[in-house]
Amino acid sequence: MPMSEGTAARQKSQSANLTRELWLQLREIHTNPRLRRGLPKATAEVPKRERELAYLLCALEALELGRPNLSSCRRYLTACDHFGIPLWDFLRNGAALWSVLREGHREHSRLIASSLMTALYPKLPAETAAQTALEMLSLDLARVAPALPGIPGRDTQPLLLLRAQPSLRWTVAQVAEDCGPSLETHFPEIEWAAGSCSTRRISFVGIRLMSALIQRTGRTLTEVFAGLRYLATTRVAGHMKLICVALFRQSDRAVLEFNLRHFSKRAGLFYEVVPADRQAYRLGYPGFSGFFEDEELLRLGLPTGSRERPDLPDVSAS
Repeated sequence: MPMSEGTAARQKSQSANLTRELWLQLREIHTNPRLRRGLPKATAEVPKRERELAYLLCALEALELGRPNLSSCRRYLTACDHFGIPLWDFLRNGAALWSVLREGHREHSRLIASSLMTALYPKLPAETAAQTALEMLSLDLARVAPALPGIPGRDTQPLLLLRAQPSLRWTVAQVAEDCGPSLETHFPEIEWAAGSCSTRRISFVGIRLMSALIQRTGRTLTEVFAGLRYLATTRVAGHMKLICVALFRQSDRAVLEFNLRHFSKRAGLFYEVVPADRQAYRLGYPGFSGFFEDEELLRLGLPTGSRERPDLPDVSAS
């Protein structure tokens, strides 16, 4: 007998990682004024200074997990601190500096992050997983969210949190696709999207735009990069608008430079080809998200990089 939609939904919910559901619920409460109004009710017995505990209790209540144990909740928040991702920092797109964590806590984080990387990318060599995890952790671009204490019949695995730049919102990674923009920004030589995790030879080209970031510029860039195999990062620093391009075929450099000359002349786009390297590439935002909003990028057909906007509100006074 086929199962009903309700039964299927319940089974799917029960098989999902409860830790992930919790952290997504925490973010939803923080960004939704209607849900934040429920905080006082959930925290009547909690001292006002324990804001993180207030959010945690409210999220657990929203997930219908029964009355939480305050001691267990406080221990969980302490575990988050040890992993360098205090709850309040997560909600405000921050993290504790890797350098200030205790050595034992750093090593614990590294081991779990390496294991999670291997689970997400089974073909990734263990040494590469460990090196990638350590570098992202040390750059404060990755953190481990500890597993929620066991709930009978529920999966409560730890989580990998990633972001491409410190100014971006944390991505709560569940599948490999969630990690792509962050990892491609810092390790473009690895084929993350293909899942093969093999390394490839790349060359870098820098393009400094001297025209305004308007719709016509976006359309011209779409034409310039059509048909090329590449990754790109973009950033605006003062009056400088820089595209760093990672190319995987030697012939594509000539094609890119030809396209730039041809389409920019037709559109009146002013640019300059400048030197670029891996370090310059890693300073940018994924895809063309350093230039345009995701909605505009999707309309133009340019890679978005999942920049995770808009910014979160400041509710520290609430």
